Amino acid sequence: KQMTTKSNPKSAIPLEYVCLFLVEFSAQGETLYIFTAVNVFAKCAVHTGFEIDNSPKSLFKHLKLFMKHLDFVKNPNTPFTIILHAYQEVKQQIDQIIRPFNGTVVFNKTYVAKVIVSFGESLYKDLPKP
Repeated sequence: KQMTTKSNPKSAIPLEYVCLFLVEFSAQGETLYIFTAVNVFAKCAVHTGFEIDNSPKSLFKHLKLFMKHLDFVKNPNTPFTIILHAYQEVKQQIDQIIRPFNGTVVFNKTYVAKVIVSFGESLYKDLPKP
């Protein structure tokens, strides 16, 4: 099943759907953005680093870093979909980065938010309650 901007897929294989999002926080008066990717199937995350801006140029850098991640290197040509909450205006450049790895991109803010919440809850479910 192909992901669309309105669909809410369940992943059947690792790296079939990967939500890429930014975690924004302030440190010493500066805003930093952590680029994070969640593998929807495995519910695990990879972060590729942080930037002082959330520009398309920073996104491109982190997409390239993510394409070098071990899971992609050991599974070449396995189709995957990157799901983003924003950056539709640079879709063509995103496609140029991920297409050689058999990737496509979809923009779905609601789905990314759902994955972020679910992933965040899974991080804390086993912690003792205060």
